[in-house]
Amino acid sequence: AVEGHVEDQQENALQAMYRYDRDQGIDYGSLKLDVAFLKPFYVGYEKRYDFAENEQLEDVFGIEYRQQCWSALLTFRENDTDRTVMLAFTMSGIGSVGGISGNLGGI
Repeated sequence: AVEGHVEDQQENALQAMYRYDRDQGIDYGSLKLDVAFLKPFYVGYEKRYDFAENEQLEDVFGIEYRQQCWSALLTFRENDTDRTVMLAFTMSGIGSVGGISGNLGGI
């Protein structure tokens, strides 16, 4: 696996990952972009792709609201068979303390 990550002082980040394993038939990559949109709001997008099957695996879009000791993250995840929305809350030093998710079915 090969992975690269760059981040600036404003907390904007770009991450790329590629994994190849001929024996297991894995040829996979992902690209993720995180943008400090209007602090305290942060926006992220990730695309995952399977080069072996020549198909898109998943798109993930999220918006996060961050405060000093807590944050809330709303995520929309879509793949071939499923669309999911999830709301998660995180307390600094504790981790994720709960969340709500739902399947959007055929929307």
